[in-house]
Amino acid sequence: MLPYPSPEITSKLSMTNQTTLSLHANFLVINKLGVLIMGEPNIGKSELTLALLDRGHQMVCDDLVDLVYQNNQLIGKCPAITCGYILISDVGMMNVSKLFGTNAIISQYEINLIITLIKPENKLKILDPFNPICEKETILEVTLPKIILPVYTGRNLPLLIEILVRNQILKKEGYDSSVNFNKHLK
Repeated sequence: MLPYPSPEITSKLSMTNQTTLSLHANFLVINKLGVLIMGEPNIGKSELTLALLDRGHQMVCDDLVDLVYQNNQLIGKCPAITCGYILISDVGMMNVSKLFGTNAIISQYEINLIITLIKPENKLKILDPFNPICEKETILEVTLPKIILPVYTGRNLPLLIEILVRNQILKKEGYDSSVNFNKHLK
């Protein structure tokens, strides 16, 4: 299990009835789905966010997200001091609305999916190479689907993230590509 956040931390938070939390993560809206992108520092979350912005998606925040539990939903918001900005290593602080337009920024959104980026050497043993590593993560009493995605050199991460999001939308609509493929094999 990866420490972004750990189940122990989230279960302690749930026991204390806490309704707010801040996490080191990026938060985007991709195809109307709120996607929390997590991973250790310098794994490439901000560059990935920049690439997804370039593809027309929206950013709620870069690097730090404030989470609020309200109406049985987990809402992600940007801390006021960093709202609208993205920090790219070796490039500097960038104003997202000036680069991509005011529609590229959204003030808050419901979190629907967590994608955790990991280094290849931290890759968990995959028993089924046809499926991503899918888990559930509970944050502030809200259980969300979580996908673990190894970051390899040369991988088209923005495209992979978009595909994972589209697949998640299909799952919410009742269609699971993996289940359908396995039925096809039988």
